[in-house]
Amino acid sequence: MATRGSNAFVLNGDGLTILDLSNPATPSVTGTLPITYTNPGGVGVSGNLAFLACYDGWHGAMWQGLEGVDITDLSHPRALWTIPSDEDVDPKWVRASGSLVTFDYRLYDISDATHPTITQGGATGEFYPSGDVCVSLDQRYESHVMTLEKYSAGSFAPIDSMDLGTQDFAFYPGESGQVCQQDRTLYISGRTSVAVNGSWEYREKLLVVEFDGSGFHVVSSHVGTTYSFANGFYGKLRVVDGIAYVLDSGGISTYVLSGTSMMPVGAVPVPGSVQDFEIMGDLLLATTSDSFLVYRLGGSNPDAPHITAEPASQRANVGDTVTFGVTATGAAPLTYQWYFNWQPLPGATASTLTINDAQMTNLGSYCVLVNNTVGYVRSNVVTLFGTALVPTITGQPQDRVATTAVQL
Repeated sequence: MATRGSNAFVLNGDGLTILDLSNPATPSVTGTLPITYTNPGGVGVSGNLAFLACYDGWHGAMWQGLEGVDITDLSHPRALWTIPSDEDVDPKWVRASGSLVTFDYRLYDISDATHPTITQGGATGEFYPSGDVCVSLDQRYESHVMTLEKYSAGSFAPIDSMDLGTQDFAFYPGESGQVCQQDRTLYISGRTSVAVNGSWEYREKLLVVEFDGSGFHVVSSHVGTTYSFANGFYGKLRVVDGIAYVLDSGGISTYVLSGTSMMPVGAVPVPGSVQDFEIMGDLLLATTSDSFLVYRLGGSNPDAPHITAEPASQRANVGDTVTFGVTATGAAPLTYQWYFNWQPLPGATASTLTINDAQMTNLGSYCVLVNNTVGYVRSNVVTLFGTALVPTITGQPQDRVATTAVQL
């Protein structure tokens, strides 16, 4: 699926359907292009062209390839060309930008919309085009180097490179990692190792990298509380307002990206049969083999949780009782989970959090996630300040008279 303006471009077994979502409650069909696909793949849109990836069977069977479609008139999309493919890879992702489109580890120049030409960058693997620059990633197990290049008149000029191995995490495409592109931002999933109670454990990690005409820029990295990439986290990913939406085997899971952490907060209530999704403003669009689904994300839904009174930072002495609280509205039932230094606090599932006999180990950051069946919201992050966690003197020392004994 792809979106542009208020339109969604959906590919299924009947071909391409263009939907108008000006009124999300009643999507209308703007145009269709009937094409028979046994297994439709991804969709990409750039300018007045749409790109449809499809294949006629599973691995080893006949692949149909990439279809170019003129969408200048949305009510009458028109097929322009088909590029056959025999690659034994899944054409789920189609990425198009400017004069470049990529699928199946191939990069095409579409400057002439009627005669695409194959080209390639300086590395072998997936491509992530954006305007006149393109990132290529060598995805072989022994090499995870990203190369940024400028494209002009059929040739590439190197700009920058980045070895993902230097970012303290392992990246194995299709096993423990994936790269998802949003404009000129790459969200790179992988795994890292953390010390837990004297031993090492895997944790999921998400690296956020931006790129432009001058090079790569690491924006942030986020380490999760568990290791779940192997169970599907490396599926399609979108990030909006600090929330990561991940298509995995159980539907669309959601994570809050905050600080250097990544906290699981639930899932969008979609059927487990969802095959693709996209986010358009405050809407989440999803497709199954025979349905198109529209969900309004929590922030704009009156039934979603909304915080009306935030918790506040506090100072305390050793031994004090400290209470953090939050007030929220939304459709019942509301559930709560408090976090300390971005880790969930066991049993801290009420609207208030009470710390009895505060100690130095309690200082740090606190926040709470409020959930219901519609959505979720995270509170502000507040602090229990350590500078005030000092011992209190309850009894002062007393003067004493000492006598020195002299032996005669």
